[in-house]
Amino acid sequence: MTDRVTRESAADAENPSAASTGRQLSTIVAGDSPSRNRGATPTAAKASQDQLPSQYQNPQALPSEQFHDDDLSSVLLSITTSSTRSRATQQLLGPLTRVNNATVTNTIKGEFQRLPTGRTVNEVLDIALDGALLSSISTQAESKLWQHLQRTNVSTVFSPSPDDDGNNNQAYPPQSSAAHGRIIVVRSLTPLITLQLLVCLRSHFDVERLLSTFLSKGTSQGFCPQQSLQTQNVWYFSFKYYYLTFDDQAVFPGQDFGVFHEKEANIQIRRGSSLVALQFPDGGGPWASAPSTSWRLLVLSCNRPTFTAPPSLQNGLEAYLWGINQELRGSRRNLRQIAEQITSIATPPDDFLFNPKSRDALLFEDTSYNTSRTYFWALQSLRIMNDTINSIINAWRLYDKPGILTPDQMLELKQDTATPLKAPSTVVALLRDVERQIEQLGEMVRTNNTRQEEIRALRDGLFNASAVLEARTTVAQGQNIRILTIVSMIFLPIGFCTSVFGMQILPKSTNLATLAVVLVAICIPTYGVILGLASGKMGVVGRWIRRLAVRRKEGDPEGGGRP
Repeated sequence: MTDRVTRESAADAENPSAASTGRQLSTIVAGDSPSRNRGATPTAAKASQDQLPSQYQNPQALPSEQFHDDDLSSVLLSITTSSTRSRATQQLLGPLTRVNNATVTNTIKGEFQRLPTGRTVNEVLDIALDGALLSSISTQAESKLWQHLQRTNVSTVFSPSPDDDGNNNQAYPPQSSAAHGRIIVVRSLTPLITLQLLVCLRSHFDVERLLSTFLSKGTSQGFCPQQSLQTQNVWYFSFKYYYLTFDDQAVFPGQDFGVFHEKEANIQIRRGSSLVALQFPDGGGPWASAPSTSWRLLVLSCNRPTFTAPPSLQNGLEAYLWGINQELRGSRRNLRQIAEQITSIATPPDDFLFNPKSRDALLFEDTSYNTSRTYFWALQSLRIMNDTINSIINAWRLYDKPGILTPDQMLELKQDTATPLKAPSTVVALLRDVERQIEQLGEMVRTNNTRQEEIRALRDGLFNASAVLEARTTVAQGQNIRILTIVSMIFLPIGFCTSVFGMQILPKSTNLATLAVVLVAICIPTYGVILGLASGKMGVVGRWIRRLAVRRKEGDPEGGGRP
């Protein structure tokens, strides 16, 4: 990280020599600690505004701010000793919450020295008054992100020195290069980056509330401030989704993830979130879309970077709608990818037409019930995807769009797009882009419903084929049991006779001839009963016996008539 930069203070302005000797700072990584006022807080930048040149005190530009490395330490210590810190802040700061006065400097130094990992890229973009892009940075390094976050409308290096008249020359940027708006896109909420946001944005956003909303597992939601109740003029829109990844890199500590499916063990599914927050100076608002209102846009995202430069953004509302549109597009792409992957796993493969084994595998269940489990997983996963998409749609439908548009813009929004009277304004065009994203999300819900019906048909076909197979197996088992029963009945009388003649109590005159007579006398009636049962004739005999008994009871001993 390059030399640290301090904020201008009134004391430095009154003492140029002290400022010139103590202004050159080295990084906290090197451990250099120059002499200066360590009791300064991040809010001291507002006090330094009175020392700025008159041409730079322009409401069209963002107020000049500077933060230094010691602000990280002071804010971190204030958070760790606070009893009101949010659970989200504690989760994101992680090991940084265990520091104390003796270890805070070395702990932050170690975080700066840690090499960046993963695919995530964070961005800081400064927008000029005319909407042009003044500067932009895309980086994975936390130290480089800090270099850009810590300065707003301040020259890169402060090296004040008295001129010939003894005046203190400050290196302020010219008015033509002053930033009118700033976009901060964070795709990796590491502990150190979370601390940087708390330091640099706490006077503009309720950062802890935004972090809690970003980490929450609830539904998508939007927020518009009520001027009578809010101290900060902040709008935000947050939506939840899921996405697939091939690596183990988490966007923030404690992010939910798991294996997508047992057939795709190398793919992970993660719970994702995006939050787009817009801040105006007190008393402003999105409806104040004139170029005189400066703004800040904070984007917290789990989407992959697109590396596309923003269009010319004339005001904060345009930036806000652009940010929502970008995140909706990324979220829709992630949800569509998941739905397509689910369908590819649950539906027949390409060789279904040519491979009989593949057809049999889908028609009949195996011993582990893998196919039924896959169908159940696919149906429930698509249901969750639809619930997530509907949550985003409902959140946008309920969002207070009249609260962020002027009456003229609302009339323009309702104008027929097929036969427009004039070209729409940028705000209305961006809002219509968001509406198209919402319509495409609705189409995704209908497509997922069709996919669910297809998977249900496959599941029902599997159940029907399995039921037929099980019925045939049951019938075959019944036939086997019937044969075993007949065989047992054949040998039952024979076994009975041999058992009787094997007794020692029988007379000595008993011989084989007697056994043969007994076998014939017992087996023939028994076999007759068996054959009658097997052929169904015994039912007729039974009815004849019952009728005979009834007739005898009525006085007809002959029991005439056909049975």
